[in-house]
Amino acid sequence: MENDIKAGYNWVLIDNQKIVGTATLQLTPEQTYEEIKDGSWLKQNEPYAIIHRLAVLPSHNGQGFGKYIFSNLLTVGYLQGVRNFRYDTHYKNIPVQKIGQDIGFIKRGTIYIDDKIDNKHMGFELNLK
Repeated sequence: MENDIKAGYNWVLIDNQKIVGTATLQLTPEQTYEEIKDGSWLKQNEPYAIIHRLAVLPSHNGQGFGKYIFSNLLTVGYLQGVRNFRYDTHYKNIPVQKIGQDIGFIKRGTIYIDDKIDNKHMGFELNLK
């Protein structure tokens, strides 16, 4: 997260003057997303942004804050000309899968990240006009 902050990619959600959530909007491509298994990206050769590291305080779970962060990051990216968005998550992370799917992301396949514990992730994509 420190690198995300230094790069200007990290965003926070504030509720009643308290940080209750965070996520990263990365506007540059990532090698991890170049190869996808068991599917394909719809817009393989077009620019995209990546949403990473969504986190909401446990005391604020189930109140729509995760979806709100995603929605705001889509707006920020869109205003900067981005029309294609991707994210990945663990196969067991049902809440984050649901957040993305609820706002239109589609599961495109499996990507493998640099993680010694759990490198197999679901890759999602949203394409706007």
